[in-house]
Amino acid sequence: MAAFTLEINVMRHVYHRHYVRFFASYTDTDTVNILSTPVANMDLAHFLDSPIEDDEWKTLYRDIDCLCNAL
Repeated sequence: MAAFTLEINVMRHVYHRHYVRFFASYTDTDTVNILSTPVANMDLAHFLDSPIEDDEWKTLYRDIDCLCNAL
């Protein structure tokens, strides 16, 4: 729970065009969850595990550049 709280505090104070914004958080009996915006239709791991079509390479290069800039 300490790591969850720390992550929320970091998200509340980081402002960058390549970084998701904290929206809300909630917990239930089994999980802790962070809601952020914008919402993607998949995560990077899922995207990279899927076959990459020719037209998706441009998106991949752009998104990797954004990810590196955010880090």
